[in-house]
Amino acid sequence: LFVLAATVWMLSACASSSKSLKENAVVYYSNSKSGELISPEFFENSLEENQQMQGHYGEKKITGMSWMQLNDSLIHLMIFSSMGNEIANLVYTKDSLIFTSKWMDAKKVKPEYIIADIQFVYYPKNVLEKHFKKVGLEFKELKNEDVFVRTLSENDTLLMKMEKSKNQIRFENLIRKYEYQIERGKE
Repeated sequence: LFVLAATVWMLSACASSSKSLKENAVVYYSNSKSGELISPEFFENSLEENQQMQGHYGEKKITGMSWMQLNDSLIHLMIFSSMGNEIANLVYTKDSLIFTSKWMDAKKVKPEYIIADIQFVYYPKNVLEKHFKKVGLEFKELKNEDVFVRTLSENDTLLMKMEKSKNQIRFENLIRKYEYQIERGKE
């Protein structure tokens, strides 16, 4: 009986959990303003990079690594533990959003919010301005030689902020109370 219980536990611990959205995913940028994700076709470049990540969600601290690919047909993000084990895999195309993980309950993860954060950090300014104007929010981008800053506000209340320098990104979602820092690898 013990061997059977241990076997069932081991198989369930290794089982994959997945979530797939076929219709357009909606993201609430504030408590009252929402919009659909931007289609991948609006990303004007091609990017593939390794990243070191550190984040905070309330009292929880998260560290790990990731690999990301962005182009005009998809956003693909793989998240790894600090030991190199794959934690999650996320793929967004114009037709679908798929999240799979052996370690996270996909029913509790909202992959559309991960994609929205990636779009806020990487998508072109003109695409984001148009998107957020349609949603009814104020998007700003300020640049100087070393860093650029993006903000998203509703009625003078700051919702999201991103600071990006050559090799570092700092993102903060003030309404959802999480933040992360990314050390970018070679592109």
